[in-house]
Amino acid sequence: LGERYVLVNIPAFYLKAVDKDNTVLTSRIIVGSIKNATPLFQRPITEVSFNPQWHVPDRIAREEFIGKIRSTPDYLEKGNYIVKNRDGEILNASEVNWENETGKNYRFVQRSGDKNALGKVKFNLPDTNSIYLHSTGSPKLFAKAERALSHGCIRVEMAKELAYFVMSGFTGWNEERIAKLYDSSTSKIIRVTPIPV
Repeated sequence: LGERYVLVNIPAFYLKAVDKDNTVLTSRIIVGSIKNATPLFQRPITEVSFNPQWHVPDRIAREEFIGKIRSTPDYLEKGNYIVKNRDGEILNASEVNWENETGKNYRFVQRSGDKNALGKVKFNLPDTNSIYLHSTGSPKLFAKAERALSHGCIRVEMAKELAYFVMSGFTGWNEERIAKLYDSSTSKIIRVTPIPV
C-alpha cells in the first residue's frame, strides 16, 4: 500500500490512517448493512469534497424514496432535496404525480447543509460504484457497538481528522485552513495526491 494509506476494517467497524508504519489516526466507522454490504476493494482517495451534495443512487431512489415521498408529502422539502429529470432539468416536485412513479424517470439531489446524508466532507474513490468515505449528520450512531447501518458507504467519525491526514503536505492546506473550510457552508472539491484505501 505504500508509506501512507488508509485501512478500513469492515467487520471491526474501524479505520486507521498509517504513515511510515505509524498509525496516526484511528476512527470508528459505520459500514454497509447485511442487505447493503460494503464491498471489498482497494482504491485511492483522489478528491476531498467539502460540504458535498448527495446524488441519491438510482437503487435507493427506486426502493426507498418513492415510498417515502408517497407517505410523507413534504419529505423532499424537509430533506432539502431537489428533483431533476433524466436530462438534468430541475423540476417542481409538487407537480409530479408520485403515486404513478417508480423513480426511474427522476434523479434526486440533496443540497449541502446540516441535513445532508454525507455530512461535511466526502472522500471520493474512483470506480467503486458510488461507495466512498464520508462524515455524517447522525454522529450518535457511532456509539452503537454494531455499526453495519449504511447503504454500503463508509461513514467516518473522525472525518475532519481524516481530511487533515489526506491533505497534509498538500500545498497551501494546513489544519487551520482545512478546519475553516470544513466548518463553513462553502462547497469545494480538492484534488489530492492519491492515498490508497
